[in-house]
Amino acid sequence: MSLEWGTGLDRRNILKATGGLACGTAVFTQVGSVSAQDDTASVTLNPQESAGDSIEIASLQTDVDARLFISPVRDEDSDILYSSLDLSAETSFTNRTVQLDQPIRESKTVSAVIQAGEDYDTVIADDTAVITVGESPEATRSSPTSYDTKPGVQKIEADPDAGFDSPYFLYTPKAPDSADDSVNDSQQRPLLVEIYCWGAFRNRVENARETIQGGTMRGVGDATNSPVLVAPLPFRVGSRFGLRPGTQVTDPRHERVDLQLLAMVSDAKSRLDGGRYTVADQIHFDGGSSAGVFIDSFAALHPERVSVFASGANGMAVLPLADLSDDIPTHGTPKRTTVPWPIGVADLDKLADTEFNREAWMEIDQFRWIGAEDQDPDSPGDYTHKIYKESGESDELVRDIFGSLQVDHRFETSREIYDHLGVPATFSVFEGAGHVPGAEGSREITEYHQQKIAEEFEVVAVSARKSADRVTVGEPLVVTLIAENHTAIETTTTATLTADEAELETAEIRVPPTGTETIEVETGFDEAGEYPFRVNGRRVGDPVTVTEGDVETDTGESPASESPSPDSPNAESQETTADDQPGFGVIQSVAALGGVGYLIKRRLSPGDRNR
Repeated sequence: MSLEWGTGLDRRNILKATGGLACGTAVFTQVGSVSAQDDTASVTLNPQESAGDSIEIASLQTDVDARLFISPVRDEDSDILYSSLDLSAETSFTNRTVQLDQPIRESKTVSAVIQAGEDYDTVIADDTAVITVGESPEATRSSPTSYDTKPGVQKIEADPDAGFDSPYFLYTPKAPDSADDSVNDSQQRPLLVEIYCWGAFRNRVENARETIQGGTMRGVGDATNSPVLVAPLPFRVGSRFGLRPGTQVTDPRHERVDLQLLAMVSDAKSRLDGGRYTVADQIHFDGGSSAGVFIDSFAALHPERVSVFASGANGMAVLPLADLSDDIPTHGTPKRTTVPWPIGVADLDKLADTEFNREAWMEIDQFRWIGAEDQDPDSPGDYTHKIYKESGESDELVRDIFGSLQVDHRFETSREIYDHLGVPATFSVFEGAGHVPGAEGSREITEYHQQKIAEEFEVVAVSARKSADRVTVGEPLVVTLIAENHTAIETTTTATLTADEAELETAEIRVPPTGTETIEVETGFDEAGEYPFRVNGRRVGDPVTVTEGDVETDTGESPASESPSPDSPNAESQETTADDQPGFGVIQSVAALGGVGYLIKRRLSPGDRNR
């Protein structure tokens, strides 16, 4: 039986799962909306006009982990799923625009269904509304985008000349326009990768299509504005890319699928690069069961191409060793010290014509998971032969190194060996889960990917605005720093403001998901001249021109450094204590550097005042 990892339900399954809710709206024709809500969730979809590439959700809230499905309600469109969105517990928002993977090509009634449960098969909220389509999605999408491909999902056909004999699916998010004028490096993202490797060719393709609609990486991609690639690649655990001795491959779609995936990644990157955003050279990879074994082996062969991966539902991990030393904490006592591929990496140079790059492999951040119930103590032999079939010598070595039980022996021994070697890997056992991670496990995997993207990439766009480009000596100038977070991750960015190469302020700005933080820096000038401003080393517009003016200077101090009278409009803000504002408080400082006097004031953004 093939498994689907994090795949969303198709339209038929949605209708089946929603029962009376969705079926009751299938003949809905009046202008307006019909809503059925559970105590744990609600969703409101109002009638609206749309170009067909997005819709606005008026309001949504859920107390539990769930998934939002957007689809038509008419029977003739029963196979269409416009979009799906993973929702974590306590999610709540209003007036959010949702980009659609499949466009609404004509005016029709659309449903928004929230489903929960371990397989997202229980409807907890539902609403429908008439969406009136105006300008065509094609016309809308012809304008420049953040990536150099149209937003949404597209199928890239097989291209043997480019190195891949199977098609793949590519999802491009519609990233925010505000990143275009960002003064920090917020315009690079990783390519998020999943594979579907079960079943015959047609089955792999159709399930890969579903995976890119609602798989784990699709949720991560939507949360972080990152593109997603899903490849329907065949994979036999026993042959490991056809590198095990005696393996014969006749179908080109099965030939060195690791190299075919690399070709797909290169092809996708060439399509995506060229817009405001660029794609990093290293991928983030996710998968479980056989797909997890694929990832483990792929990372050992091509570690320089992988930054982060999550791999699960397998007890044993590839060992970054050619030989066992006495200090390696094995489960039993191996009778041999050589660790051949794919248990270890002893003979990779002969089989794959490549040396194992241990240094690059040790740089990969790994998340390894397993369901606590994913073993059968009464049939431990099933797990010995689960991966190594018809190879008694390999079975014996696996049993001696890792043991037989999937969770209690193999997973824990892998953890001990990796800890001993200092491998940057997180091991997690999902209680109550079997061969699939379940809702809680899926959330932990998703959060891991999001956290690593926030750590590796600058996801906050920082823009800067000057109140004027020309002032007189003594006249105040305000530089406003605006930090915008268009992702679903709470994160921190650092902004350093300089004028004429003198540092005014370095601020560590924590920005909530989809939030904005604002800092204002007020500056005065003691001398005429031209003063270039930079944030994080990037120039903010043209230099400020400072000219002489009628300024009283008999006190010998810059007007920017004078203390205000109690009746001054600025008195209240300057008397505010650090405890009055979250994160930063108000900083008052005066400096005279290169003829510039700086008075720095942090002011609350509108969102802060409501907290």
